[in-house]
Amino acid sequence: MTITINPSLAKVTNLCGGSLNNVSVAPRSVSCEFQFDTDKLHWDSPQQNKGTITLTRQDDPNSYCVYNYDYTYVLIPYSFFDIRSEVISLQSCHGNLKSNEISVNNAHNQALPRPLVGIMGFEVTQSIAIADCGGQGGDNCLVASPDINTVYKSNGSTLAQSLILQTKLDRYEALNFEQFIGSHNSAISHRYTTNTNKLNLSYSDPDHYMTLTDQLNSGVRQLELDIMWAQNRVRLCHTDKAIDPSGGLCEGNFPMSDAIAEIKTWVEKNPDALIFIYLDVHAPLTGHVGDLDTDLSPLASHVFTPKMASQYFHVENNTLPAFQLTQNQLLNQFKTNVIITNDDDRDTLKTSQYVFVNVQNSNAAPLTEIGVDTFFASGYASCVDQSKYNNIKSVFNNDPNHYNLLRFNSGRTTLNYVTSVKNKTPDQYVNYFTTQNLSNMLNCPVNIFSTSLLGFTCDTNSCNAHPSDPQLYTFLWSWSLGYPLQSGGSQLAYINPNTNHFENDPLIQGNTYAVLCYQKSAKQITPIAPLQWYLNNVKIDNAATAFKTAYDSCQNTGGIFAVPTMSYWMHDVISIIKAKNLNVLVNYKNDNGQWIPNSGYVNENHQTLLKGRSLVKP
Repeated sequence: MTITINPSLAKVTNLCGGSLNNVSVAPRSVSCEFQFDTDKLHWDSPQQNKGTITLTRQDDPNSYCVYNYDYTYVLIPYSFFDIRSEVISLQSCHGNLKSNEISVNNAHNQALPRPLVGIMGFEVTQSIAIADCGGQGGDNCLVASPDINTVYKSNGSTLAQSLILQTKLDRYEALNFEQFIGSHNSAISHRYTTNTNKLNLSYSDPDHYMTLTDQLNSGVRQLELDIMWAQNRVRLCHTDKAIDPSGGLCEGNFPMSDAIAEIKTWVEKNPDALIFIYLDVHAPLTGHVGDLDTDLSPLASHVFTPKMASQYFHVENNTLPAFQLTQNQLLNQFKTNVIITNDDDRDTLKTSQYVFVNVQNSNAAPLTEIGVDTFFASGYASCVDQSKYNNIKSVFNNDPNHYNLLRFNSGRTTLNYVTSVKNKTPDQYVNYFTTQNLSNMLNCPVNIFSTSLLGFTCDTNSCNAHPSDPQLYTFLWSWSLGYPLQSGGSQLAYINPNTNHFENDPLIQGNTYAVLCYQKSAKQITPIAPLQWYLNNVKIDNAATAFKTAYDSCQNTGGIFAVPTMSYWMHDVISIIKAKNLNVLVNYKNDNGQWIPNSGYVNENHQTLLKGRSLVKP
C-alpha cells in the first residue's frame, strides 16, 4: 500500500526523509514513522494536528480509503490519558478497497478502558504502540494488514483459508516438528468475568478481547487456560497465589467448564483441526483432580488421553510421545483432535484422565516456553542461517534436544510492559510479536507462537476485536496472500522467488522450472538439524504431467521431490533459490480439493494415488 498524509493544521514530518505523498509500505511491514507537530487554531484552544490520511493499493491506484485524523494535546499535569488523544475516522473508500481490510496501529490512541492503566499512571498506551511499530522516536506510524475474511484475488483464497491450509501443511510430521499459532492467557478477558474489581486482571488488564471461538477461527491452535480452585469451582483465574491463595480476586470469573463447553462447540464443527489446551495452574489442585476431570469430560470423545498414549506408545505417567505422534495419526487413526497439557502442579495432575504432565525424553514441562524478551536478550536471538538449530538448543536449554514442543510466549498487557520494560525506551520493548520480530522468529525451529491481544486495535469508542491483525498476516509464511486459487489455477504449487511464498497460477507449457528436492539421510527425530535441499531444472512439456516430471527429476538424482512444511524449513529453502530466477515446483498437490504435501507417486491398478508422508521418518 501507499500512505499519503495531508495536514490541514500544523506540520507532519516523514522521519525517513522525503515527502508525505505515496510513501510505500511493503507487505508484512510498517510505514515510516511520522512526527506530528501541533499548533492552535485560537489562543485558548488545545494544541492540535488535523488532516487526512489516504491509504492506496499500489497495484490499483483507484482503490483507496481516506481517513480524517485529529491529534490533540492538552497540558494537564500528571494525567497522560487526559492530555493526548488521536481520533482516526473513515471519510470514504473508493474502488476495490474496503475499510475492514486495513488495521491501523497508531502511536497515540485514546486511553484504554483498562483501570489498571489509569491506576499506574504510565505512558503505556504510547509506549506499547510505538513498540508495535518498531519505534524510531516519532509520534506515529501505521501498519496496514489485510482482513482475514476478504478475497484479494479473483478466484483466490482469503487470509483465513490460507492460514487454515498452513496448519495442515505439517500434518505428517511428529508434533515436536509442527508449528502453529497459540494464545497466551487465552480466557483472561472481560468476556469471561462479571467482576469489575480493578485488581481483577480479566477486567482491568486483559490479555485478549477476542472470545476463544474467535481466536480459534483466526487460526489459533493452542489455548492457554489459567485456572485455580476458587469459590468451590475450577475457575478461570489469573492471580498470584502468594498474594491471593484463595482466588478471591477472581470472584465473578467464569468456571473453566464454560470455556470447555465453548471449545467443545468449536471442535465439533471443526473435527479436522487439532488443538492444544494448555492449563496454567495458579494454585495446586490437590484434592480437586476429580473436579477438573469432570469439567474436562464433555471433551472426552475428542481427547487423545494418557491412557491411549500408554496403550499405543508404551509411555507411562501421563507422558506425551510428541516425537512419535503426528497430527495425521491423531485425526485419522485415533479420531481425536484435542490434546490437554499443563505446566505447574505436575505431581497432582499426573493422575488426571486427560492431562499430559510430561513429554517423552524431555525433563521440561509440556509446551515449554520462554518469553520473546528472554529470547532477544539471550545472545542466541538469531535465526538468519543454519546456526539457528544450535541457537535454539542453547536458548531452550531445559530441552536442548527438542523432544518437547517449544513455545515463544508474548505479552502485551500493561502489567507485562510495566514489569518488563524497566529502563528501556518504548522502541526497545520486545515482549511480544511485531512484524519485525516475527520475521526472524518464524525462521527458528520453534513450534508455538503464543500471542497476546490478538486482533487488538483501539478505536474512538472501545478496544474491540478488529477483523484484521498484522500478526495474522505475518504468520502466513506459506501461501502468498490470495493463494491458492480456488479455480483455474495449477494443481501443483510452486515457490515464487520474488515473493518467497507458494502460488499456483497456471503452469506455462514449454517453460523451464526449478524443482525442489531433498536428500534423505538418517532417521531424524527432532528438528535440531537442517535437511539437505537442492534444485534441479526441468522443462514442462505438459502441465498435466508436471508432477511426474518433477518427481522423476528428483528420483533420478537420488533425491525426493519435496515441499517445506514448516517456516524454518521454508527459510532454509529460500536461501538456496535466491540465485535462480525461476519458479520452483514443490511437492504440494491439490488432489480432489485437498492439498497434500510430500505425496508419493504410486501406480496401483493403473491409477495414480497421492499419499502424504513425513520428510524425516520412514
